[in-house]
Order: sequence, then structure tokens, then C-alpha cells
Amino acid sequence: MRFYTLLLLLILLDGYAYSQKLSIEKLSKDKIDSLRNEHVDTIMWYHSYCGECLIVNRPDTPIIYSNCTLQLGYKLNNNLIFYKQKGKYFVINFDCNNITIRRQINVCKALPYFISIIPALDSRDKAIKDMYKKGGSYSPWQMDGGLENMDIYFNKKSQHISMSSKEETDKLYKKYAWIEKQIMLLNLIATDIRIKKKS
Repeated sequence: MRFYTLLLLLILLDGYAYSQKLSIEKLSKDKIDSLRNEHVDTIMWYHSYCGECLIVNRPDTPIIYSNCTLQLGYKLNNNLIFYKQKGKYFVINFDCNNITIRRQINVCKALPYFISIIPALDSRDKAIKDMYKKGGSYSPWQMDGGLENMDIYFNKKSQHISMSSKEETDKLYKKYAWIEKQIMLLNLIATDIRIKKKS
């Protein structure tokens, strides 16, 4: 009985400690809200996590070695906000320490591409919803490995993509029309990050 009481106490304390930590989601949403208050209407938030991973993130993508720990033990690898303001592209790179690096980049191919696939992603959402209504499922919850999320805020529209490393590599997912579009977006993000920054 003492074991279960101690276990319950540890779970409650861990939950309390987690709630006291800075949330990367809240910090990111605050930065996005600030940009929107400045009338920036084209914003993309990219963040990647890894659960139980020794090797993190996609090849050739800069990594933030962060102290951010999220629920389920995921570690934050990257947290980037891309946006277009007055015809110029910028990227903000930060983690839970709220150390912010803001840079202007020459081009950002991922932003216009993400906007162009919003209708396909709307169809994806409808298809997945229909799968669940029919008692099926799209994919199992991934507890380890990489996970990448992208959110677009364009005028008053928004759309979300969440991709596991399994979806990117397993041939089972290739049958879904939206997978190739999502992979293309990830590749464009990786390319945009590698583009030489303006001085």
C-alpha cells in the first residue's frame, strides 16, 4: 500500500513540476500572437520533438539542444517561426530558455508551398475524420522516435500538420495523397534553414 501511495505522490509532484516549467507551446503562441498584433499575416511555426531518441531530428537541419521536456518525455529539437513581413522573410529560433535568435533569410519556399497545400490538408482532415467514423484509424500513436509539427497562419486561415518519422519512411503511408505534400514541406523547411542568411 505504501508503494502505491508513494507512486501516486510522485506522479502528482511530477505533474506539478511540469506545470511550473515554461511551456514551449505557450512561448511560441505568445510570439505568434505578437507577430499577428504587428499585422503579420503569413506565419509558419515548425517544431520537432524526439521521444527516447539518441539521434535527433532530420539530417541537415540545425538542432537546438534544449532543456525543454514535454509531456510523455519528448525532448524539443527545433522550434522555429518563419514569417513574411513587408516583403521580407524572417526566422525566429528559440527554446524554453527563451533565448531568441531572429534572422532575415533571402527566400522562404516553405511558406508559399504550405499556403498552396491548405486545400489538400482540408481534404486530408475530412478523409481522416471519415476513417474514424467508420471505425477505422489512420495511424497508431507513436511513443518514440521523431515527431514534426507545422502550423500555418495565413490571413484568417490556419492549418496543422503533424508527422511522425514512421509516416515519413513507412511505405504503408504512401497511399495517402497528402503524405508526399507533407514530406515536400519538410524538405522545403530544411532547405530554407540551410539557405545563407543575409548579413
